[in-house]
Amino acid sequence: MSKLLALLALPALVAGHGAVNWPPPRNAIDGSLPHWKNAPICQANDGSCPSVYDGGRVEKTCPSWDHKTNKAGAQNGQSCFWFNAGSIIGCDKPDGATRGAFIWKTINPHTNEGGCDCGEVPCTKTKGNCVADGWWVQQFSHCPTKDGTPYDGPKSKAKATICSKELRTLNTDADCGAADDWFYYTPWRAPGTSPLFDSCGVAGGHPATEDCEFGGCYKNTTNAVLGDFGSKKLPKQSYNVTWQAGSHVEVSWNIMANHGGGYQYRLCPAGSTLDEDCFQKTPLWRRSWHGWWAANGGQWRGGIGGGGRREHKGQSGGDNGGGEAE
Repeated sequence: MSKLLALLALPALVAGHGAVNWPPPRNAIDGSLPHWKNAPICQANDGSCPSVYDGGRVEKTCPSWDHKTNKAGAQNGQSCFWFNAGSIIGCDKPDGATRGAFIWKTINPHTNEGGCDCGEVPCTKTKGNCVADGWWVQQFSHCPTKDGTPYDGPKSKAKATICSKELRTLNTDADCGAADDWFYYTPWRAPGTSPLFDSCGVAGGHPATEDCEFGGCYKNTTNAVLGDFGSKKLPKQSYNVTWQAGSHVEVSWNIMANHGGGYQYRLCPAGSTLDEDCFQKTPLWRRSWHGWWAANGGQWRGGIGGGGRREHKGQSGGDNGGGEAE
């Protein structure tokens, strides 16, 4: 039997928070630490579970489906916090700060907190105690400056290669490239062309700073700290997962936040440099897929096989999850 030794990844053509569940990803390394190993995970399936950002549940946890217990668990540790923040197609590098349009963004001026209902999407008006935060209702088309200042550089000249409504996952009724096509410059709209800090993600999404807004956070552990690059920091794992070259295999991933993304599975030999040049050489094509909604987010799985390239629609984006296949 021919063996395939590789790192499996949901590549950085996505926009959102998510991670591979199976095979177990490298960036789930914190799942064995007490903070996550003993974490009580909400099992409701009615939308009542707290978000991944809610410290009142279990801080910095990425709940995902546990194949052993057949219910949501915390075995994925902080996997959904390994990503690349501020990646805009056509730019030379990510800005580490912006995160694409947030067309629901509102602020209650009395409490200075968000989350109120302005009565429309995108939120562009004031209603009662709710004030639209207009900064987030835009396309986010500008690159960082040469010194890295977010969004103050030139406008991207990139053209989206995905315009079909069937392949887009948010704001799909907008005409491609129109002023209200809020997600035009996000990675999924031109797969494989967006800039990265690291192909295996960055702990917290950006080089280390104290900024922790919009998921750009990471709970420092003995395994990794905020700002660590995945390809340099995350060690190889052994989960006794064996794939035969050319066979169909089952994989799964889950989503925590949808920012208008999509996804694709790719392989890179574990002994190679884990960068985009390597991952883009071996995309996997989908044989079948199905999904189900479970506690704390959507869980998606399907069968994939090697050979050929086929982009397909996802219900959101996961960020640079990885798992050993040996």
